[in-house]
Amino acid sequence: MTNDLYEAGAKLMETLAGDYALALERALVAFGFGDICKRPGLDLKHREPVTVAALSALGTAPRQLKAHIAGALNVGWHQEEIGEAIVQSPSTPVCQRR
Repeated sequence: MTNDLYEAGAKLMETLAGDYALALERALVAFGFGDICKRPGLDLKHREPVTVAALSALGTAPRQLKAHIAGALNVGWHQEEIGEAIVQSPSTPVCQRR
């Protein structure tokens, strides 16, 4: 993400949310990364391919999928492993055959 896009998005969020913009940003980070990603049971390395497979299966969140693929690479997964996580999701053509 470029700084220009961030600035434009932040300005739009402030226009739409007014004084709540900072609170909204803090809530999104606190919930998504502070609460969900820090839950016990799966460490971040094992949480990312699960998220990649789920987002792939949904098929409605390409930006989030791209971000989590990058996250999976950042925590040590290889492209081939991420590809396998996607192949195992029900969004793949093989899984969609009836």
